[in-house]
Amino acid sequence: MYDLSHQNSLKLQSTAETYLEFSNTDELVEISKNYGLEQGNFCVIGEGTNSIFPISFKNIVLKAMGKDIKIINSHENILIEVSAGLEWDDLIDFCCEKNFYGLENLAGIPGTVGAAPVQNIGAYGKEVSENISKIEVFDIKQKTLKYIDNEECKFSYRDSFFKKNKHLIITSVFFSLSSIFNANLSYRDLQNKSFSSAQALINFIRKIRLKKIPDRISYPNLGSFFKNPIIGKKSFNKNPKLSKLTSLSASPDKVKLSAGEIIESLGLKGMRINGCGMSAQHALVLVCTGFCNANDIRRVEKTVKEIVFNEYQINLETEPFYL
Repeated sequence: MYDLSHQNSLKLQSTAETYLEFSNTDELVEISKNYGLEQGNFCVIGEGTNSIFPISFKNIVLKAMGKDIKIINSHENILIEVSAGLEWDDLIDFCCEKNFYGLENLAGIPGTVGAAPVQNIGAYGKEVSENISKIEVFDIKQKTLKYIDNEECKFSYRDSFFKKNKHLIITSVFFSLSSIFNANLSYRDLQNKSFSSAQALINFIRKIRLKKIPDRISYPNLGSFFKNPIIGKKSFNKNPKLSKLTSLSASPDKVKLSAGEIIESLGLKGMRINGCGMSAQHALVLVCTGFCNANDIRRVEKTVKEIVFNEYQINLETEPFYL
């Protein structure tokens, strides 16, 4: 029995009967043969920064450990291939050192490169899908390597093709980057600011994140727990209770609201049920303050969703997913 309590950012009590690591595609192919991997009998974990571990994994647990970065083209249109097991922020530092630009606004996000496309991670006016060229995967059904182009990934807000196609194991990600630094200042916290270098922007982004998100060691968390809801403008205009909330245009006919503001407006900031609840520092972040498991997380999630719906008729969706 393997203890995975320290393999997830919420530090949830969790175990697995079979836990296997692979560093490259050859090792993954070998594991597939030896353990009879097939759709439904395994799951892949990264750093556990965007997933909620069960009390006990029934399936085989796999973890990518490869950390290679291959520079395919280092000229104006830069292309690199990055192994799935590399920590995301290590990639940010590598790109900064090499003067490869485009990912700066995603600095400070925890997790691995392989997990980034699944959730289509995003922050401060940027989504990772904007720089993904293609993704190498191992298809468990066909027992072969494949390449999935950006368009095939069907990226959207915190979503992708991979969430519903779990027979595909991401082994590496190809990123298209630029040799010219052009700071993305579209997000409100960055507007009216200037940055002389990518490193200056990266440092600023990380500083903002540290202020907003509780320390993961003292208060285990996954960052934002709920997605910012996007609703139709007609529904927004028909609901007078929403007029007091901050709204942004998401498209010509849709509006984006702040889930954190919604939760805080209902007095749920800092609420606790047993050993977990919403952070007193940031209402959008769920934290663990004691020994917890997935059932405790579900209890908090259900409570918050019910209170929000009863007041605003909005169905909140979670960012992390249950394994």
